[in-house]
Amino acid sequence: MPSPLDSLKPESLWQRFDAIRKVPRPSKREEKIVGHVRGWAAQRGFEVRSDAASNTVVVVPASPGREAAPTVALQAHVDMVCEKDGGVGHDFDRDPIDVFVDGDWVRARGTTLGADNGIGMAAAMAAADDPELVHGPLELVFTVDEETGLNGAGALDASMVTARLLLNLDSEEEGAVYIGCAGAGGVEAEIAVEREASSSSPVWELALTGFAGGHSGIDIKSPRANPLKAMTHLLLELGERGAAPRLVALHGGSARNALPRECYAALALDEGDDLFGRIGEMGRALAARHPSEKGLKLALVPPAEASAPATSSRPWTPACRDRLLRLLAAAPHGVLAMSNEVEGLVETSNNLALVRTGADKVRVLTTPRSSSNAALTETLRGLVALFELAGGRTELDEGYPGWQPDPGSPLLARASAVHESLFGRVPEVKAVHAGLECGILVRKLPGLDAVSFGPDLRDPHSPNERVRVASVERFYRLLGALLGDLAAS
Repeated sequence: MPSPLDSLKPESLWQRFDAIRKVPRPSKREEKIVGHVRGWAAQRGFEVRSDAASNTVVVVPASPGREAAPTVALQAHVDMVCEKDGGVGHDFDRDPIDVFVDGDWVRARGTTLGADNGIGMAAAMAAADDPELVHGPLELVFTVDEETGLNGAGALDASMVTARLLLNLDSEEEGAVYIGCAGAGGVEAEIAVEREASSSSPVWELALTGFAGGHSGIDIKSPRANPLKAMTHLLLELGERGAAPRLVALHGGSARNALPRECYAALALDEGDDLFGRIGEMGRALAARHPSEKGLKLALVPPAEASAPATSSRPWTPACRDRLLRLLAAAPHGVLAMSNEVEGLVETSNNLALVRTGADKVRVLTTPRSSSNAALTETLRGLVALFELAGGRTELDEGYPGWQPDPGSPLLARASAVHESLFGRVPEVKAVHAGLECGILVRKLPGLDAVSFGPDLRDPHSPNERVRVASVERFYRLLGALLGDLAAS
């Protein structure tokens, strides 16, 4: 059956991506995509190295006459963030990603596309297959479980990688070469829920949906609102007006590294409750407060149609409700500090990522990032203190380190020169407020020189994820030319 990607250039890269997008690859459930990579390597007779975490290194022989060139690692992660719009029936454990071409962009229908980092995977595999591309010895390093905290890279058996030059293919801006990134950690808190003894009121759902969401690092400085915060302030405002809600449950967010896109409050309501007549007014007020959220929608949903059914029909006690809402109001979200070294770069941020209510507890997950390890430690300490002051039990994830920029990198100099030769301009040299596996790999592999680059990719970690077709072609040209230049060493 023809694919929407069949006509795109370069054919070898898009064919590989077309195969990848048909293979399920959620984080922590990557066995099918790992099997796909190993099967592809076996068909070509390439050596495959694996470790206990299922990280995979494919060893590709040099082009004839380039055997003495330094070994270069091409690195990408195999997992993808699995986000979908409400009402979309896609099963990420079974269904292929439904792609289409929209002008100069490739998108997916109602789900994340998986170009993060499927395009990087496809580029590495295409380079190994390409008979016209000249290269020295290659090690294709495919890591697992990147999206939930760079766990695959953290568990990588470093003895599998002999290369000391690494091209990370997980950046998302054409014309830029990245030499630094933020570290990240996490704080998960559980707060006990106290409920009323009984309730005969039906449980309705107050649904706040349609927020843009996005990547919790790259998009954190954009004017996007957090529906968890918006819902919290809405409920607190109701209380201040003398109509305190009888809150049964609160749910919102989906993943630690994605900005939340929706929030649901289960409320015990009786017939004639003031809330029924105020939804339109409240929705208009929220839209005025958050003008960047063009898709924002507030609705009161009857019990039979609830998206996130409550595990109990008994409301929280007023004291419990107030404590939890005040905690969420106080929890930081967004940019906390800008970099003093790199203009326009976020230094430190926090994503209030997820809230879930069970029968007797509420779970809250936050994800701070920082290019300063000291600032990251301080932010983690502050979050733990905040949750424990509210009576929560916390679990600290110290996460992974940042990647400290090295402007004097010889590999950066080569990459910049090749870029200028190809496109008539030097690339921008940048750091990113997001996690790249280079920070971990540089620590694990002494003497490693690394850079990161990629095509234009927008809104990763959201169903609006898309990749620019023309930039993919130029990205692959840069990769090929750089490998050729390094093979001449």
